[in-house]
Amino acid sequence: MKWLGQEDKRIVIHFTPFHGSWLNWIEFWFSIMGRKVLRESFGSPDEIKAAVEAFAHEWNNFLAHPFQWSYNGEGLHEKTVKRFTKMLLQSAKKMELRTLTKQMRLLTNLLRDYSQKVTKESWEQLDVALYKQAATISDLIQREEGPIRKQKAQLAVRDLSVALYIYFILIQD
Repeated sequence: MKWLGQEDKRIVIHFTPFHGSWLNWIEFWFSIMGRKVLRESFGSPDEIKAAVEAFAHEWNNFLAHPFQWSYNGEGLHEKTVKRFTKMLLQSAKKMELRTLTKQMRLLTNLLRDYSQKVTKESWEQLDVALYKQAATISDLIQREEGPIRKQKAQLAVRDLSVALYIYFILIQD
């Protein structure tokens, strides 16, 4: 990362924050362009093209400025737990085992390292969802033909269950 970010290179890589995405800024730019250009009426595709090109020229020459990252990740842990809980309850049968395994590993890591950033209620709802979907998850694992993928999924279920169990024991003390 240090080598890629050196200023003496012809092309310099600028790394975005881990919780951000360059796509957010592209969407932001298109939103600005949409408000400034696309709300007009046009008589032909050539007129739309000319308006978009004129806006891009104006933006690049007069309006362009660095966007400032302002999101600090606050609330992300809680959202992650709630999103996975909802996924489990609504579509566990349709999930790919790889996705399920990765999500369970993520939640295990959150429990281990950031449990205090998520409310007890959200952890409880996740625990209930895992219990309700235990048969579905077990079925998904049993249908997996790849032995390594099956083993990873079994370990992910076990690790998340153990982490939740330990969490609930620790908060009782």
